[in-house]
Amino acid sequence: MTLVNVRDVLVIGGYGAVGSVVCERLAEAIPGRVVPAGRNLDAAEALARRIGSPRAVRVDLADPATLVAALDGVGLVVLAVEPGDDRVARACLARGVSLVDVSASREQLEATERLDEVARDAGGAAVLSVGVAPGLTNLLARRAHDLVGGAHEIDVAVVLGGGEAHGADAIRWTVDGLVGPQPDGGARQVLLPGLGRRTVHPFDFSDQHALRRTLDVPHVTTRFALDSRLVTAT
Repeated sequence: MTLVNVRDVLVIGGYGAVGSVVCERLAEAIPGRVVPAGRNLDAAEALARRIGSPRAVRVDLADPATLVAALDGVGLVVLAVEPGDDRVARACLARGVSLVDVSASREQLEATERLDEVARDAGGAAVLSVGVAPGLTNLLARRAHDLVGGAHEIDVAVVLGGGEAHGADAIRWTVDGLVGPQPDGGARQVLLPGLGRRTVHPFDFSDQHALRRTLDVPHVTTRFALDSRLVTAT
C-alpha cells in the first residue's frame, strides 16, 4: 500500500504496544513521514531510527504547548493513548488536522463526537472506534443489523487473549472496567465458533452506548471473557 500527497503523521504514544505497530505499518506506506511522539523523547527517537523516520517529538498531554508545537507540518494524528477527554481531538480539529482515535474510553469518544462543528469549520475529520471493541464489534453489529432488516436487541460478546501483549493503558482500562460498576444483564452462556460454549460477563464497552444511538436499537449489551476458561468461569 502506498499513500501519496500526505503530510506527516504524528503518532502519540508511538512507542507503546499499539503505537509502535501503527508506526511500523505506516512507515511502510509513507516512508519518512511518520513521527513517533510521547513523553519519553528517547523512546520516541529510538523508534524513529528503527522505522527510518527523520524525526520524533516529545508530547506531554499534561503540557498543551508540547502538543501544539508537535502539530506543525502534521496532517494526521493517530492517538494511541487515552487522555480521557477531548483535549487532543480539540487541538487537532481546531487546526484542520485530522484524527484517528484508537481508544476505547466512552467519555473520550463521546466528547470527540461533540466536536463536529469544530471539525467542519476547520476542515478536519475524526475517525473513532478503530480497534476491536469498539471497532470490529461495531461493524459486525451493523452488518448483522442490516442482514436481519433491523434488530430490536444486540448482544455483543468479546473474548480477549489473556496471554497477548497489551499496553499499560489497555490493562488499566480493563481492570477499571472489571472493578467498576457492572452493567445490567448478568453473565450469559453463549456458543462461540471455535471456542465452544463460554460464559461471558457484563462489561461496559462503549459499543453498547454508541450502537443504541447510531443504529437506533433500544437494547444493546456487551459482555466479555478471557480465553482462559479458569479466569472468567462462573
